[in-house]
Amino acid sequence: MTDQDLRILPSKAAYAAFDAGWSTYSAPCTWLENTKTTLNDKLNGHDSVKAYVDQIVKAWCIVLNSGGMRTLGSTYCFPFYYWLGDILINKFKVNESFLSIMKTIYDEFKKIPGGEISGSENACAIIYDDSKIDKDTFNEMKAVYEYSQDHNKIKQHLKTRGNFCSEQYKKHLTNIKSAYEELNKKCPDSRSSSSSGDKHCQEYNRTYKKCIQNRLSELTCNIIPQEESSEGPQHASIQLQTGEVNSSSGTIPTTAISSVFSVLGIGVVATFLYKIWHLIILPYMMDDNHEHLKEEEGRMISLNRNKEEMWLITLHNASTEEKK
Repeated sequence: MTDQDLRILPSKAAYAAFDAGWSTYSAPCTWLENTKTTLNDKLNGHDSVKAYVDQIVKAWCIVLNSGGMRTLGSTYCFPFYYWLGDILINKFKVNESFLSIMKTIYDEFKKIPGGEISGSENACAIIYDDSKIDKDTFNEMKAVYEYSQDHNKIKQHLKTRGNFCSEQYKKHLTNIKSAYEELNKKCPDSRSSSSSGDKHCQEYNRTYKKCIQNRLSELTCNIIPQEESSEGPQHASIQLQTGEVNSSSGTIPTTAISSVFSVLGIGVVATFLYKIWHLIILPYMMDDNHEHLKEEEGRMISLNRNKEEMWLITLHNASTEEKK
């Protein structure tokens, strides 16, 4: 699993739409400019957030057009809540007052014509607004929510990539597991617990806990030994001493050989040397008669003739390029 796989997880789609300010639901919102002006006035003292008001209002336009004002189950309702909170906490570092700012923004959205959402438990209002939602709990609930959206795709990635992943992907999986463990402590599944009445704990125990508990084995992977960049595989280049190597077609600068190693990669060379050792040298050392050596040599020549021809052609081409 690569960093690219991480970016295309289903939970990231709505965030990407909010960041871009556009989606299939980006129909004109006539209230947009008036709401921007009002929010700017309401957010005095939070200049960093005010600078992002245009983005926030456009994102809410997407939510509204998707039917988010009518149902909590809208495609964009939960994502907007977590997107907005993430901006305040992790982008602008608004820690203590992030929930207060979120309430200010949501309250202003209630005033949008046709956007009355107060008094409806099923509408797309602020999801968790109790005082026990600190920044850590918010990030933990965000992590388990995202996993509820992503677990099928993560399972597919694990299977496709042979359980290998990038460092960032592994960090993402570890973060989900950590969130699960912390929320288990904060939200024990017991009616006698003091937190049993907290809305976020009720949601966690009802919706997210078993989803993760039954899939804990998915939340691990092995980091790819040498990651490939988006431009393609990167091979180490071996630099040889300046000089020339004789071949049947003339001399080839050793810098050309260096170029070949860069093109073919160390893995090809290592495989070639490995075969020589195990199929020729090692049997020779262990067999006093050395009679089967010729047979093995013949087999090696037959198996690798095409590779050797490619090697010589590549050497020749590299030499030609070097002379240019």
